[in-house]
Amino acid sequence: NLEGPPFGIYYEPLPNTDFGMNGPKKGMPADNFSIRYESDVILKEDSLVNLSVTSDDGVRVYMDDELLLDYWIPQDSIQRRKAVKLTKGTHRLKIEYFEGLVGAKLFFKISSDNPDHLSLKAAD
Repeated sequence: NLEGPPFGIYYEPLPNTDFGMNGPKKGMPADNFSIRYESDVILKEDSLVNLSVTSDDGVRVYMDDELLLDYWIPQDSIQRRKAVKLTKGTHRLKIEYFEGLVGAKLFFKISSDNPDHLSLKAAD
């Protein structure tokens, strides 16, 4: 539920992991955990941006604090997609994820109608 003090703060690329029967970091439990990823999406021009997330279990995806995908439920691995129009400039991407029981995975992809105009940077 992302409450309480964090286990740790890590600056990493976007999630693309099948945790399997392990926790995301050494010392973390394999079940009943939540994690948050943040990155800056930088666009050189206005673009249609495609978001794709596959998760087992729950996931929420925000852009500039606007909730775009909300599947905060226990679920088997399933892919969800959303296309959004974004203006030129920097946008904050936030992905929240929780793992309930047995098997954990989180895969995220982002693309635009012009891939040369999209870049990602670790959040400050």
